[in-house]
Amino acid sequence: MTSSGRRWAGLFGLAIALALPKQVPCEVPGRSCEIHRPYGVICRPVDVEPLGVYAIEWLSGRDLPIAYSQRLDC
Repeated sequence: MTSSGRRWAGLFGLAIALALPKQVPCEVPGRSCEIHRPYGVICRPVDVEPLGVYAIEWLSGRDLPIAYSQRLDC
């Protein structure tokens, strides 16, 4: 494989790794957002988002509106 081919393969692998799904409770890393329901049930919103988006949110401390799915985890 040529050096150009290795470079493209590395970039492709990095793009795939950054697209892997990651579950993030409370939509932003490090935030607390518990919702108390009747009968002592505690719920919280969970986003499933790309690993690259999680890393950017973790560094900036803000929520980016990019997610594969959103749900309420009880």
